[in-house]
Amino acid sequence: MNQLLSQLLNHTILLVLASSLFLLSGCSDEPTSSKGLGSDAIPQFQAATTPGKKLALLVGVRTYAPNSGISSLKYADRDMHRLQQALIRHNYTTRILLNEQATRGAVLSALKT
Repeated sequence: MNQLLSQLLNHTILLVLASSLFLLSGCSDEPTSSKGLGSDAIPQFQAATTPGKKLALLVGVRTYAPNSGISSLKYADRDMHRLQQALIRHNYTTRILLNEQATRGAVLSALKT
């Protein structure tokens, strides 16, 4: 059961990361032809305008266990730092967990606080 929960959490983290990167790919003001892998541009987007505190937990994992079936994500940590910078500009309070820091316990703890 714990292994199933761990796999589910790993896949959820990957899904959140992939979704974030997909959504951010369309947020830049640059023409599509100038975008490419390895871009140093910080994402541009319209922040939420609802009142209240805006929180973001950013999780980036570059390398997964060989038997996990999940491919490595070469720029995961760099992308999370860029996303963090963009969110901070829009008054988000962020918490970032990268690579070895992104354990099941750390993610669950961060979600509770």
